Amino acid sequence: MATLQRRGRHQDAANVMEWAIKRGAPLEAAGPLHARLGQVYDNALKRPRRALEHYQKATRLLPEGAERMLVVNRLNELEKRLERDRLIREGKPVPRHLLPEEALEQGHDHGHNHGGPPGMPEVPGEHEGHDH
Repeated sequence: MATLQRRGRHQDAANVMEWAIKRGAPLEAAGPLHARLGQVYDNALKRPRRALEHYQKATRLLPEGAERMLVVNRLNELEKRLERDRLIREGKPVPRHLLPEEALEQGHDHGHNHGGPPGMPEVPGEHEGHDH
């Protein structure tokens, strides 16, 4: 599977993993296979709905631990992305809780582009078109 992915044959790799699951992969292998399928469908094949299905199955099958938490985080981010994309398609505003984690972590850089020198407080009254 890894060789197929390295060669860019992501659909073939997904087919092999799907076949292994359908064939009755042991429970301890099924969870990681679903997690990996989620990644392949989400990142390489750009099929987020299929990825969602596999992430959900992986969270049910994986034992508590770091791998499961990683999949839960991927699942949450994918669900937010799908909802965000739907709202954008419908021309609706995107609520803050649906923004990507990295956008929220960057925050709002006070002191930059508000008239104050970098690292210093903003100049009062100069908000360049937005409220604080």
